[in-house]
Amino acid sequence: MKIPPDIKKRVDAKVEHFLHLAEHNCGIRLLTPQIEYNLRGRTAGQAWPRLNKIRINSTLLMENLDTYIDDRTLGHEIAHLAARKIDPCGRSHGRTWQGVMRAFKLDPERCHSYDVTNSQTRKRELFVWECGHGVKMHLGPTQHKKMTDKSRYSLRSHNCDAKQYEFSGTIITVK
Repeated sequence: MKIPPDIKKRVDAKVEHFLHLAEHNCGIRLLTPQIEYNLRGRTAGQAWPRLNKIRINSTLLMENLDTYIDDRTLGHEIAHLAARKIDPCGRSHGRTWQGVMRAFKLDPERCHSYDVTNSQTRKRELFVWECGHGVKMHLGPTQHKKMTDKSRYSLRSHNCDAKQYEFSGTIITVK
C-alpha cells in the first residue's frame, strides 16, 4: 500500500518526537532509524536495532492512523531501539523496554488490538472431496492436484481408497 507523503511526514515527526524523549528522559542518543512501510500480515511493526530500522505495516497504519502514530506502535518500536541501546542483552519486552515505554508516557503493552482482517496475507483455497459414504475432506492445492491423478496419491483415512473420492466442485477460501 502506498503511503501518502503527508502521512510519512507525520510518522517522521513522531519518530523524531520519540527520539527526543529517549534523549531527554532516558539519557540516550539514538540516530534516526530507517523507516520501511513493507511489513505485512498481523504484525503492526518491527524494530531491527542492529540495522537501526523500523518496519511498518502500511495497512494497519492507514486503518488505525492516530492510534498507530500517536498512542501505540511507533513509540513501541522506538522503545525497542532505545532499550537495546540501554541494555544490549535485555529481553525484547523486558523491564528495560517497559521502562522506556513509561518514559515515553505509553502503556507498556506488547500486543496491539487492531483489526487485522484487511492485512492478513495468507488466504488458502481448500478443495472439498467426498467419498461414497458421505465423508468430506478438505484438501489444499497440492493434495487436490495429486488426487486428480489418483495413481499418485494415497489416503490413510476411513478405510476409503483415494479412488472412491470425487471432487465435489466446492472450493472454500480460508483466511
